[in-house]
Amino acid sequence: MQVRSENPFYDDSYHVNSANLGPYGDAIDTELIPAVDRSFRTIGQGWGRAVEGGSTGGWIAAASLVFYPHSYAGAWAAYPDTLDFRAHQVINIYDDPNAYFTEHSWEKIPRPAARATSGDTTWTTGQENSYERAVASKGRSQGQWDAWSAVFGPQGADGYPKPIWNKRTGAIDHAVAAYWRQHFELSSVVAARWQTLGPEIAGRLHIYVGTEDTYFLNDGVEFFEQKTNALTSPASDFQFIYGVGQPHHWWPVTPQELLTTMSDFLARHAPSGTDVTGWRGNEQPPRVTSTRGRQIVDDGVDSTLSDFAS
Repeated sequence: MQVRSENPFYDDSYHVNSANLGPYGDAIDTELIPAVDRSFRTIGQGWGRAVEGGSTGGWIAAASLVFYPHSYAGAWAAYPDTLDFRAHQVINIYDDPNAYFTEHSWEKIPRPAARATSGDTTWTTGQENSYERAVASKGRSQGQWDAWSAVFGPQGADGYPKPIWNKRTGAIDHAVAAYWRQHFELSSVVAARWQTLGPEIAGRLHIYVGTEDTYFLNDGVEFFEQKTNALTSPASDFQFIYGVGQPHHWWPVTPQELLTTMSDFLARHAPSGTDVTGWRGNEQPPRVTSTRGRQIVDDGVDSTLSDFAS
């Protein structure tokens, strides 16, 4: 199943309860999915349901498991949007004074927003935000940066999303940044709730990303890995697979191999005595997705998997 959740600020709600967008998370996970289960031949229980996606869908996959752990047996998140806002692409929203420039004593260097695997900058953060300003005011451009402010941020006094930075100058509002951290920085949310969340999601989150991700999303994944690796009682036991030199859209396996990996995981975590022969199949998952912990892959396989959670 692929969920569509267009809204006034973007083509996706990120499947969470947001101050600006409303309770999409509850609507999807506590209303829509149960309605689907009543209407179609599904297992209809959390142990028999998984979520996967890439990019925006990668963040959704991870967030769905974190915020609704009983709804899913596991999550497979590829090249996800920022999991730790110390690397919101290349911006540390807590410590950096400006989103558009790295400020040195004598000069300001524009921050890149996208890169080629050659290392060349495709466009800068300032350029992309200037485009959004030209398209619409009050965060309504339908662009990526405005979308993040709408999803992650508080509502402003004018009823529109309160921006994380001044769209003209790039000056960061660190009070808004603190709101982002408390509510939607997944590394912080997981750490803060680990005492109760840990027993429910340990070993159930799998994250894949290229080390040369086009939008620098590998940096946020690494911060997330460092923070969650420090968790104990239980250990987080999340899986991280990095593709050396790989850009955005990288998966370490083909779509067929991913489905085999997910079905094998569900079968192994099914309640004792459950008959899984009708859907498990005979194929075995590839070694790369069966190995726990952190892996570095030198020659992954590009795939055509959707960038939306399903």
